[in-house]
Amino acid sequence: MDISRNKITGEIARGDLGKNMRIGDWENCLDSDGNILPKFQSYINDQDLQNAKNDKIKKLEAFHESDEVRILTINNTFKVSTNYETSRQYFSELVNKNINKVAALNDLQRLQGEEQTHTTDNVIIDWVLNGQSIKVPVTILRIAQYKVGEIVDNNYLQYELHKRAIESLTTKTKIKNYDFKKGYLLNNELNFNI
Repeated sequence: MDISRNKITGEIARGDLGKNMRIGDWENCLDSDGNILPKFQSYINDQDLQNAKNDKIKKLEAFHESDEVRILTINNTFKVSTNYETSRQYFSELVNKNINKVAALNDLQRLQGEEQTHTTDNVIIDWVLNGQSIKVPVTILRIAQYKVGEIVDNNYLQYELHKRAIESLTTKTKIKNYDFKKGYLLNNELNFNI
């Protein structure tokens, strides 16, 4: 906790104390030399500990949203985000649309009295990734959607576990040394035979 006197005015700087105390209260925490009175030390320590936790959680959140966590590579070529709006929603819509396409093609054959021959393995679509189009069976899209979902689920679970673990730490040293990257699936690569 930064508690110091302004060298010009002699005023005591209250640092983070002002967030939780009324104006003027912080002055009662210090002796005439600007040292923290013993009866207020535990409060100051609690504030310092909570500030350290908040800072560590902010770093965890930034890491969780970083490319290191959010970007995966498909077939050493395509970069895909695991962010819901930019990727998972896209996969869901694309996969559902093409599963419906397989069903509709089979319905058309059935209505025409033909054998239903379409499957997710033999219906090929153009999959556009990073401005490039590749032809893939719908099955590959379903597998990609599943794999992306697995990565996202794991990493979200890690985020929640680390957040709770940080909240339960009892010293600034433990907070400082806590490794929140443990358990994350990072810089993932998915490889499909396409």
